[in-house]
Amino acid sequence: MNKNYKRIEVDDFYRKAQYEYFIAMDSPMINITVNLDITDWNKRRKEAKKPFYLSLLYAVAQAANKVPAFRQRLVDGGIHEYENCPVSYTVDLESGAYSYNWLDSELDYETFISLGRKQQDELEKTQQFQAPEDGIRYLWFSSTPWFTYANLDMPRSSKTYSEPIFLWGKAFEEQKLIEENGSIHVQNLLKLPFTMVVNHVLVDGIHLKAILEELEKYMDSMFQQ
Repeated sequence: MNKNYKRIEVDDFYRKAQYEYFIAMDSPMINITVNLDITDWNKRRKEAKKPFYLSLLYAVAQAANKVPAFRQRLVDGGIHEYENCPVSYTVDLESGAYSYNWLDSELDYETFISLGRKQQDELEKTQQFQAPEDGIRYLWFSSTPWFTYANLDMPRSSKTYSEPIFLWGKAFEEQKLIEENGSIHVQNLLKLPFTMVVNHVLVDGIHLKAILEELEKYMDSMFQQ
């Protein structure tokens, strides 16, 4: 996995004023939940017979790595900007607890899926908890597949916690009225509650917009013939 990064001192950071403003706050975190339209993506995924969780995780990782703010971390009074951030995600254990699996996001899609499945099988056999040692580089993922939700918050260790967290819940159907050739039709959409938890010291609304745009573009291109 690529551990290369560049160090950015606060005085050289293009958002120095925002850094100083938000770092002084008791809780400078942003929690935002949006409903992703996964209707077409999920249809193509099923036709390609690919796994839901790992495929979506891969797509989000590709999008996040396109946006520098999601590769930046608060370290020792400055900022480390990594060239690429791997992923770490939760895997349920039989005990009701969970463990983490982690993968290099620079892998091609097929290798990522194959290796992820293999490592998850090993975790399910050992039922042992594990977590990456150098977790600050990672993009963190989890899900609540048992229920949908409108908003979700996550615990953080401190106000300088800066690893992005991505979560999603159970998909739900939504109907949309569309006009076509003078007639009104009902279109059934599949929506997914999708949450991002980021530190406002590093991430603004413009960066959240950017990752969602990158995610939409990447998902539109997946599983295309």
